[in-house]
Amino acid sequence: MLLQNVLHRYAVDHRENSSRHIADLAEEWVKIAISNGPSRVTQFLCEVARFPILVPSRHIKRNFNKYGSSTDSGVEFCSGGVSNQDTGKVFATLETKYKIKEYGLTFSEKWNTDNTLATDITIADKLLSGLSLGYSCTFSPQTGTKTGKLKSAYKHEHVAATADFDLSLSTGPLINATTVVGYQGWLAGYHATIDSQRSKLTKNNFALGFTASDFALHTSVDNGREFGASIYHKVKPGLEGAINLAWNSSNNVTQFGLGTKYNLDNDASVRAKINSQLQIGLGYQQKLREGVTLTLSTNIDGKNFNSGGHKFGLALDLEA
Repeated sequence: MLLQNVLHRYAVDHRENSSRHIADLAEEWVKIAISNGPSRVTQFLCEVARFPILVPSRHIKRNFNKYGSSTDSGVEFCSGGVSNQDTGKVFATLETKYKIKEYGLTFSEKWNTDNTLATDITIADKLLSGLSLGYSCTFSPQTGTKTGKLKSAYKHEHVAATADFDLSLSTGPLINATTVVGYQGWLAGYHATIDSQRSKLTKNNFALGFTASDFALHTSVDNGREFGASIYHKVKPGLEGAINLAWNSSNNVTQFGLGTKYNLDNDASVRAKINSQLQIGLGYQQKLREGVTLTLSTNIDGKNFNSGGHKFGLALDLEA
């Protein structure tokens, strides 16, 4: 769901709802909207680990490894890989990023084992404070597929906005725009996508929310058909809980999810979730040492407990 709940890491921040805080929250809503990705609160309910790599019980189907590092010159490297033991397929990525701070420029390049190359160039806070402009493109030498996107974003105190132009030749230019305003913990956001080739509004989403130091409330309407609401609460230090409700008027389907997270200590935490499909998730995350994090997760199909469709996951995150 677009423009979903404010990331729970902001909701639990013990900070005043200053204008800068509101701007950060607004910017995060914008990022969620333009990426079409789930929110952290949705992930908090729907995923039981930082990397939700789930596999059948008693058999390792897929494992995940990630490594990141940086050099003294400011060049950042990040690599990751996924191995699927059922199909034998391995997927890996390699990304480099370089920043020229005096000019506000950021260059990044990414390659994956599907032989897709991606490049991103961004300039920030130079033409106008809070304004960033960029261009990203991808190219697949095997298929000849090309994509391109012009990006712009503006962030200032109580407002954040973006406007992206997808230049893909196959789908025609798409205009993706978002706006979020906030004041004293209240946030309102709007997201629209326009297909300029067909002169049609393809996405029309609205969200309203409130966040405090230990509480967050969010409601949303997507395309006038999907209605959602979620509540996050930090019960006490180390213990968090959330509930998410969704209803689709087109098929009259209602969904819900419950989730909780408990920090065993500063380096270890456990998570649990259950949803309306009786999918039960459990997760354990342990920081082994500085820059090394291990995650174990499992997902149990409560509706078909005897069918053996349960999943288990393992992830290792390395950072230097």
